[in-house]
Amino acid sequence: MAFYTFSYFSDKGPYPENEDSLAIKEGVDSFFACIADGVGGAAAGGDASKLATKFFTDEMGKIPNGSLGLVSLIQEINNNLINLNREGVFTTFSGVSILGTQLYGVHVGDTRLFILRGNGITQLTVDHTELHRLVSEGKLSFEDAVTYPRKHILENALGVQLNFRIDSFEFLLLPGDRVLLTTDGVHNVLSKLNLRDISKQSDSIQNYLLNIKNAVELFGPTDNYSAIGIEVS
Repeated sequence: MAFYTFSYFSDKGPYPENEDSLAIKEGVDSFFACIADGVGGAAAGGDASKLATKFFTDEMGKIPNGSLGLVSLIQEINNNLINLNREGVFTTFSGVSILGTQLYGVHVGDTRLFILRGNGITQLTVDHTELHRLVSEGKLSFEDAVTYPRKHILENALGVQLNFRIDSFEFLLLPGDRVLLTTDGVHNVLSKLNLRDISKQSDSIQNYLLNIKNAVELFGPTDNYSAIGIEVS
């Protein structure tokens, strides 16, 4: 049987409202977590991210295990957001279902999910942004990407359209692995290497999340910023 310890934070950063949302639910030998970054103004974006994260954790116990069940759940969340019929109400989303040591994940937008193991860090999500697409198509070099003015333009999110992209993935965890979910307010300030190094210097998942938060504050937050950390034992 696997055991999980976790920690999280969510902060409005330099803005008056926090459009980020997160949700966590523990079960018997299972763990569910998700994070979302709403777009569309403080009230609208915040409503979208809260709806997505709450629906995900509320409904997790009612769907079949595995990636297909998660994809169906995300499609239902998307339909619910569209049915709100409020223009510009959408959100990014990354969520995981951990059953024992088997992780299933779903992703839409530019929130991120990382696995930290030993001295390494692996990103399981791909940003659905104009910048990432141009770089992956070879139309923009890594050097030019640093100063690209449209680097944060989203090309995919929940609530925008019926036909949208859902990425799903699976990963077999080992004891001692850490799972990290972040909104762009964290990973636009801290690089993957920063996140890896902070993990190596943190003796618990609670200290890891506290140290990430402190590092974002030290560098200076530019957005709402949120993260969830889970450690498997």
